[in-house]
Amino acid sequence: MPSSSESTYGPVVHSGERMTIHNIEDIYDHIGGMGKFQVIAVVLLYGITAAQSFSMMLMSYAGYISTFECIVHSKLDQSTSRFYTDASFNMAATDPDVENETALNVCKVNGTDCQDFKFLGSKKTAITEWNLVCDRLWLKATITSVQMFGVMLGATLGGLCGDYFGRKKTTYGPLFLHAVFNIIAAFSTSWQMFTGMRFLIGVVMGDFRLSGLPSSKVVGDRALKGSRRFQGGFLFTLPPTPRHYVGILTLNYTGTSFMDRGRLDKPEISKLVYVFLHVTLTQTPVPGQGLVLEVPYLSEFLPKGWRHVIPPLPIWQIGVIVMAGLAWWLEDWSHLHMACGALCFLFTLGCLYIPESPRWLATQGRVNESYTVFEQIARTNRRSLPYGVREVLENISKTNKVEEKGRKYTYLDLFKGKTSIKLTLVLGFQWVTMSIVSFGINFGVTSFVGDLYLNIFVMNVLQSPCLLITILVVDRLGRRLPSVIFMGVVVLISFICAGLQMSAPEHTRDVWISRLGHVSSLFGATSWGVSMVWVTESYPTVTRSLGYAFANFGARVGAVVAPFVLNLDERPFLSYIMMGAITLFSLVTILFIPETHNKPLIETMDGLERRDSKEACGNIHTLSLDMAQGKSAVKDSDTTGLQHTGGVL
Repeated sequence: MPSSSESTYGPVVHSGERMTIHNIEDIYDHIGGMGKFQVIAVVLLYGITAAQSFSMMLMSYAGYISTFECIVHSKLDQSTSRFYTDASFNMAATDPDVENETALNVCKVNGTDCQDFKFLGSKKTAITEWNLVCDRLWLKATITSVQMFGVMLGATLGGLCGDYFGRKKTTYGPLFLHAVFNIIAAFSTSWQMFTGMRFLIGVVMGDFRLSGLPSSKVVGDRALKGSRRFQGGFLFTLPPTPRHYVGILTLNYTGTSFMDRGRLDKPEISKLVYVFLHVTLTQTPVPGQGLVLEVPYLSEFLPKGWRHVIPPLPIWQIGVIVMAGLAWWLEDWSHLHMACGALCFLFTLGCLYIPESPRWLATQGRVNESYTVFEQIARTNRRSLPYGVREVLENISKTNKVEEKGRKYTYLDLFKGKTSIKLTLVLGFQWVTMSIVSFGINFGVTSFVGDLYLNIFVMNVLQSPCLLITILVVDRLGRRLPSVIFMGVVVLISFICAGLQMSAPEHTRDVWISRLGHVSSLFGATSWGVSMVWVTESYPTVTRSLGYAFANFGARVGAVVAPFVLNLDERPFLSYIMMGAITLFSLVTILFIPETHNKPLIETMDGLERRDSKEACGNIHTLSLDMAQGKSAVKDSDTTGLQHTGGVL
């Protein structure tokens, strides 16, 4: 460890004093820490999350199924049918020739298919615009799945583009397109055009949400001589106990969105919950290396002491609440799209102030540009830039070029070795299961009592305290036991809902399923938060981001297939049984995954296999030897640089 007056990169002088600078974190400390620039960056960059939640949540209104009348023209001439369409209730009451020719929320009248529909109420949605009911009801699920496929594709592209084009371009470019696509979607002339626009919106949402999740490029152990937390890997540079704080709170960053699926025999609607998790589709560090973690765009401007404070802020929930309020006021899907586009355009103006990430610029060899960015930050915070900054940036640039010559791991490496295969299959299936259940259990909530917008508000407000409570639970009980408990509650609720569908009176069934749906969604969210930490702690450094990316990909697949796999309108009992069964199966499989609470992180694939073998034999002494071979448990945890906050998803 260098002396207090000498760093790895040489002495640094600030305000007439010699100060030690080990990394970029020290630079931020010297130029104001969480200063004026950082506050502005939080507002301009993290505020984008509100715009995205608005856009994602918009489908909860656009997919709302209002009460509708089935209209059959078979017994009416052309002139009468026009009048009948405008006043069907009056005609049915006064004209015996058309008695029983109209009905609410049915697709046939006396065996004859509906030829037209009249939707009651003032809400204008995609359903009312293109009559997406009865034989077109499947289009609602299709639009949803197409959008989710777009998000999945965008997430894949975002991680790659963030490394290649930089954080700024990959954030503000898709954000601008997001605004444009929302405006175009507002003028959709057919459901086909609307579906295409929702796909493009999904792509750019996934892209700019993932653009800040770069590959875990690293700087070798030489750069770590002066700091055990070099370059601010803010999750895995933490000691084992607080690691889970970030993973759980990250779920707030990803947020929750709702889709409505109305039952044809009830005026109430149910809610379909989409939990969108960011996906880190990145390249991973090579064996034996330290870390220079290129953290998400916003985090790359923050001192390390503040990075864990930002994700819990309920920005996603604020965006959802704003959307619900505008939906209540405007009651028009096209107007909501235009409002969302305007909000995105507003945040796009942030590109005029926010610079490119100085960390990314340094790793790309653009030292002068990186230095200029630090000058801007220091000037905004009314601080002077310390001496030695350029030397730090040049060292990062040179070392990164050397380390990039190392081996690059691929997804195939996840399926090499017994332990890695087990982790990949079990954890991947767990995320598929949680994604399907997040859809399914909320599909089954067929009678949310009360106002639609109030229900959306309540569901989002309840997320934050539950996640905060989970932090304490995981800290004391580890990873496996909380996962078993939370998933067990979901299993129990699924089977209870199946029983209610079979035996409960209709007037009480929907109320109880509604309440159970709220409980299930909360336990599902907390289970997912625990699993986010578990996945990242289970894999070795060389494949950690790949393992996390694979699990996230499973979640996307689950989100895409869920509307088709589950049909709670026609087969509610079987759907609940299936949800309970797959969750129970996943619960059993995770019992075979090693606990990671308060354990050092593994560096290599060989280390992963050795740890699994030694844990199976209960050989604690050899585990200690393995830790010694890895240069120490503390260094293992401190030199692991995977960042996995949202800002995502």
